[in-house]
Amino acid sequence: MKYQAYIIIWLLPFLACANPGDRDAVRYEIDAKRIDINYNDREALPRSREFIRLDSTYYAGYMVEGLYRFNRSADYYGYRQAVMPLYKALNLFDRDYGANMQDLFTNMDFYQNNVRRLNDLFEIADALKSCYNVLECPDSSMKVLEILEGYRFQKDFFNISSEKAWMVHRNRFFKKAKYSFLGNSIQENESLAFYWCYKRLGEIEETRPANDYWFGPDQSIPDRMHVFHQLALLHNYNRNYDSSEYYYRAMAAEGFVSWGNYAHLREEVGDFNSALDFFNKARDNEFGLNESYYYIPSLLIFKGLPKQAIAFCSRKVNMSNSLPGYGWYTIALGRSYLYDGQLDSAQFYLEKADRFHELHINTTLTGAQYRFTIQLLNLQLIKRRSALVKFLNTGWWYTPNDWLVLFKNWVGKLVLEYRLVNEVSEMEERQRLLYDLFCGESTVTFDELRYLFEDFSSNYFRKLFTSYADNDQRFRLQPYFMYFKALMERAAGDETASVETASQALTLLRNDPTGNRTMDEKLITARLLELQGDEEGLRQLTVVYPQLIPFSKFRPKLDVHINGTDAQREILLGFFDSAGLIGEAQSDFKVAIDIEKTDKLYHVQMSSSNMGQDGVQQFFIKDLQKARSEILLRVFGKGGAVVVETAGG
Repeated sequence: MKYQAYIIIWLLPFLACANPGDRDAVRYEIDAKRIDINYNDREALPRSREFIRLDSTYYAGYMVEGLYRFNRSADYYGYRQAVMPLYKALNLFDRDYGANMQDLFTNMDFYQNNVRRLNDLFEIADALKSCYNVLECPDSSMKVLEILEGYRFQKDFFNISSEKAWMVHRNRFFKKAKYSFLGNSIQENESLAFYWCYKRLGEIEETRPANDYWFGPDQSIPDRMHVFHQLALLHNYNRNYDSSEYYYRAMAAEGFVSWGNYAHLREEVGDFNSALDFFNKARDNEFGLNESYYYIPSLLIFKGLPKQAIAFCSRKVNMSNSLPGYGWYTIALGRSYLYDGQLDSAQFYLEKADRFHELHINTTLTGAQYRFTIQLLNLQLIKRRSALVKFLNTGWWYTPNDWLVLFKNWVGKLVLEYRLVNEVSEMEERQRLLYDLFCGESTVTFDELRYLFEDFSSNYFRKLFTSYADNDQRFRLQPYFMYFKALMERAAGDETASVETASQALTLLRNDPTGNRTMDEKLITARLLELQGDEEGLRQLTVVYPQLIPFSKFRPKLDVHINGTDAQREILLGFFDSAGLIGEAQSDFKVAIDIEKTDKLYHVQMSSSNMGQDGVQQFFIKDLQKARSEILLRVFGKGGAVVVETAGG
């Protein structure tokens, strides 16, 4: 009796609609009720339960529930919840309507009668595949594609082969032992991705006469553009820049181009201004992570505009509200604060990003890259904190707290470098993502990689960057390759060669014979001036990128005028002098500071001439003695809060 009861319970849903006529009537009612359902509305969930109660063997109720959960998901838990109803909907659909899909192109009437089922299948399969991708289950995503492939559509509405190419490329760093659809190396996987793309182009041409008859002469254009999109990405990754450009131009001519991906190509060949324009065109056009909001701030930093980068990132972080992409935008904000000299804010946002569990939707960016980027920025942060202590104490008269900061930073630097070296050694794509300096799928900038490589004097890196400087065909990037060559020469103790290489790079940067350099590349200019090291070059550094001065070995001589009480002047002038910054009255770098005491705060108004910044800064401080370093840093363009509580940095 016990087993009979279980059997009866299991059969109840089927017995409820045992009469085919009754079942059809119920399903007709469900289909009529779901016509106006918005899958984003909360009303969708109770309606899905109603449909399941009416007929638990019909896919529609599970589809509504799955799409509702998918559309409202923002974390792993949400996407996991969406998988089960979507998976059940796909299986029930296949059981009841799979034969109809296989016969879809029998005649036009049959196609018209089943086109709504086809749309349902597309929504279910696309959402389920996206869930599996977010949950890092590419083998399950591939099985969804194989189910669709089994219907053998005359017109492949799902672009199955090119989707397989994307799956292979996205997981190229894994091997067949992990995912059966892959090869055993990155090269094999990239070749396999190209194979699927060309297979899809062959399928389009093979079925084009029949599909032109059914859908019109232009029906194949979107299908071809979908494949062109994959080919453009693959050629870009494989350094076939002319081929990638060809496919992007073909897509642009048809109005199908992804501007964000095209921006990556332009950045990778050194056309930063065009990259910035195309990233801006791609904003708010993608589901999940919009990479434009991550990469635009880096380009603004290249231009010497970290404050614009901060404002740009802050708006996006506030809008994201912990949705997918929030972690990457927060990293970008931390980076922007770092290059404006606001180290405390940089640390705050990098720690916030580290605590956030990011999802990587519709992108090749990975969790490993996410963690690596945070650690590399933290390494730069630690080195900057130590450099700042030394900048503020020219005579090495450190306080006990300064010694403690230096010791903690030294230990933290060793730990981070050890972790980063281990991660790099395990990164099969390091040659492409890191050593190339500019790769569309890299998440770190050339200047951050400097902090990774600068402590190594390996002959390997010296030969590597010498090879790039001598042989790489990306002419716009030659100053960057030469910069790293100069860094390696200095690390090997060849100071003369390093200075000469940096000078050549500066000449090339400023006198581009092709006329193709379209952006004022202030960050690389500043780094080359630092390496060149002569007095005139260092004076130019103060103009080009003043926020970098407190973290360099250069101390410009300032002509400082303070309008305040004698005690206020003594506090600030003494501090500036101890940092070795007070110069002759004839100095080009003039600083005017007005201090006015209010009820509880000091109102500080400051202007600096010939230091790469315009306008007047105004802020309030509570304690002049504690805020000395903050005032000094703001001389060099650092931003910050309107009310300063304690010391800066």
